[in-house]
Amino acid sequence: MARFQGSVLLDNNAIGDAVDLRVWNGLLGAYDGQLETVAEVEGEAGSYFRRKPNGTELMESIARLTIHQVTPLERASLYTQLDGMALDAGEQDLWAHAHMRQDGWILCGPDKASLRAAVKLGLKDRLVSLEQLLKDAGLATKGLREHQTKAWLDKTVGQIVVEEFKP
Repeated sequence: MARFQGSVLLDNNAIGDAVDLRVWNGLLGAYDGQLETVAEVEGEAGSYFRRKPNGTELMESIARLTIHQVTPLERASLYTQLDGMALDAGEQDLWAHAHMRQDGWILCGPDKASLRAAVKLGLKDRLVSLEQLLKDAGLATKGLREHQTKAWLDKTVGQIVVEEFKP
C-alpha cells in the first residue's frame, strides 16, 4: 500500500510505542508535516518523554507535529455521540477533534477503548496500526508487539463490531 497522504492523528500509545521501538524519528521523517495530535496527548507524551534518557530531544521532536486545541463544543458533540463512553483524557480529546474533521485523516491509537469509540462513531475505517504506518513508510517493523499489528487491529475491531451490534 502507498503511504497515506492525508493527516495522521496519533494518540499517546502510538507515540510512546514508536519511541520505544526506536522508529519515532523515522516516522517523523516519513510523515513530515502529516503527523498531528491534540494538546492533551502532547502533554501525556511530554510526561513520558521526560522519563527517557533523551527526553529533551524527544520533547523538541513533538514540535514537528501539528497540535490541535480541542473546544468545549467538540467535547460535547463527542460526549453525546458516545453516550458517556469512558476514554482517557487524551483519547477523548483526540476523538473529539477527529470526529468533527471533514478532511482525509487516519488515526493510530492501539487502545481498545479508542477502537470502541471509532466503531461507535462509524469511523472504524479511519483506524490504522503502527505496523501499517511503518510498512507504508518503508520503515522496519521488527520487534512490534501484538497490539501494534494490523492483524490485531482488524481482529479487535471485528470483535467490537460484533459486540456493539448484538441484538
